[in-house]
Amino acid sequence: SDGAKIVGYPMMGGSQYIGMKRIAQELAARGHEVTLLVSSIQKIKPTEGITHAVYQAPVDKNYMEQMVSHVIQNGVKEIFSKTGLLGVMPSFCEATLNSTDIIDLMKEFDIMISDTSMPCGPVLAEYLNITRVDYCPGSPRIPLLYQYHAPTFPSYVPLLLAGNPARMNFLQRVKNTLVYLAGQTMMRLVMFPKYDNIKQRYNINPELSFSESLGRAEMVLFLADHALDYPFPLLPGHKLIGGINIEPARPLSPEFQHIVNKSDGVIVVSFGSNFAAIADKEVDVLARAFGRLKETVIWRQKGYIPANLSPNIKTVEWLPQNDLLANEKTRVFVSHLGQNSLYEAGYHGIPLVGVPLFGDQPDNAVLVEDKGLGLAVDIHTVTADKLYRTIRRVIDEPRFKENAARISRLMQDRRRSPTEEAADWIEYTLRHKRLTHLRPASVHLTWYQYFLLDVILFMGAVLLSVAMVIRLVFKLVCSCCRRKQTKTKTQ
Repeated sequence: SDGAKIVGYPMMGGSQYIGMKRIAQELAARGHEVTLLVSSIQKIKPTEGITHAVYQAPVDKNYMEQMVSHVIQNGVKEIFSKTGLLGVMPSFCEATLNSTDIIDLMKEFDIMISDTSMPCGPVLAEYLNITRVDYCPGSPRIPLLYQYHAPTFPSYVPLLLAGNPARMNFLQRVKNTLVYLAGQTMMRLVMFPKYDNIKQRYNINPELSFSESLGRAEMVLFLADHALDYPFPLLPGHKLIGGINIEPARPLSPEFQHIVNKSDGVIVVSFGSNFAAIADKEVDVLARAFGRLKETVIWRQKGYIPANLSPNIKTVEWLPQNDLLANEKTRVFVSHLGQNSLYEAGYHGIPLVGVPLFGDQPDNAVLVEDKGLGLAVDIHTVTADKLYRTIRRVIDEPRFKENAARISRLMQDRRRSPTEEAADWIEYTLRHKRLTHLRPASVHLTWYQYFLLDVILFMGAVLLSVAMVIRLVFKLVCSCCRRKQTKTKTQ
């Protein structure tokens, strides 16, 4: 795997790009030539050791921000609309395929790292005939996992978007099953046909369905850690590499160090890149709650800033989140519970107050409460008083800090960092190319064979046949007995 040429295909979002960029930096440090494929709507700063190949996006940045805002305000159903994420993604795929300069450049690569949030990855890898490793920026508890031939058990594994705890009651298991079936149905009837159509039009292995193409990844890397997730079964080609964004804390800048030193404890507040989607009236509620706290609140907030903020609130356009969470004066992290933020808090042992906005964040909120790491509130209905009492409870009740400290110890007890482990597995794939020894025989089964429906039907037919034979024999025996009794009486 010395000096290989590697291309990464990250999702448009900032956090997903950052995760793949860190893997790319590790690979570049090992002597590989790494190129990241990014859209024109992303503002990417030059990174030493990494080349960026830019394709023209079919929509602008404003459109994407409005789309995220609609999802936050109207719910996850917006993702599945024609103008939502799943409706727009195929146009990004075609924009990439139509970028002749990029396609010509990528023909020289040895391997592709494809973000599972970008369904075009399998199509592009087949078009270029290069080895593919998939990168999932989150938990494996997704309905999509079935397409990778992995065991999926709605009976005890809480699926994302179901909002269930680890120990589900009957109704929660029903909901979990319905989410699984709905996910499979949406993928097969709404999402997959769009990419089947692209494969046919561009003559990209048209004999294979998109579902089959998706399952041909040599390896799948999940940004998950059992310490901060629920237990679930995994195939040998599926690797948990942990929180890719986690890194040792650096010294705070003089500005932030001064704020921390003067404080009676610090509360860090950040909603990632989604702060613009929070309505002004909801920002006002947050400000009133924060103003009642005795601790200093360092709040990452752009755009609308409420008037007459309490002196204990410091608003900033950017903050060193990882470094602040590692500081001994930090008491709690008020977060949207994106995957990166969740894992940074877990790694540094900081309790959480979750304000989930969309996507997997409501499920992360259930996880946080289930593991005793903190509490969550609804941004659309919470009052300033309830938010204040929730923050105070998480700070003042020792169990939250104790649970967070335990999670931190578990997450830090590993031999290799997440970026090192990810790079190790990518190099392993580079060395061996086709990892058929890691693929289960389920790749050759149809869906009804996978779920043993043919076996159940066969065994049912056999049991029914046996029951019918027994019934027939019983009838014959009874008939013979009756005839004998009649003959005896006649005599």
